[in-house]
Amino acid sequence: MHPFHQFIQLYTPLSDADWALVEPCLEKKQFMTGDLILAEGKICRHLYFLESGLLRFFVWKEGRDVTKYFTDIPYTFTSQKSFTTRQPAKESIEALEDSVVWQMPYEDA
Repeated sequence: MHPFHQFIQLYTPLSDADWALVEPCLEKKQFMTGDLILAEGKICRHLYFLESGLLRFFVWKEGRDVTKYFTDIPYTFTSQKSFTTRQPAKESIEALEDSVVWQMPYEDA
């Protein structure tokens, strides 16, 4: 079973027919340590699922980066305000270790 499907099943049943609609919308991405999944000022165009790795969410304040929080697996994430309003993100999302992320475009979410 796909790891995102397993994650969803923890919270609510999802039929095979419904999963068949979701799965084609997912794209697997691999990020290396230090890569930005989302940079502040860019519009967040995806809903994400973290399959493996560790992430840091941070903002720039007074010329330095300030960590908002860390997340590990399994986890769904996005820049909520940017994703829903189509406005530039106020935070960045960084891979703190090599990470596997599944992404779903805004248009399919």
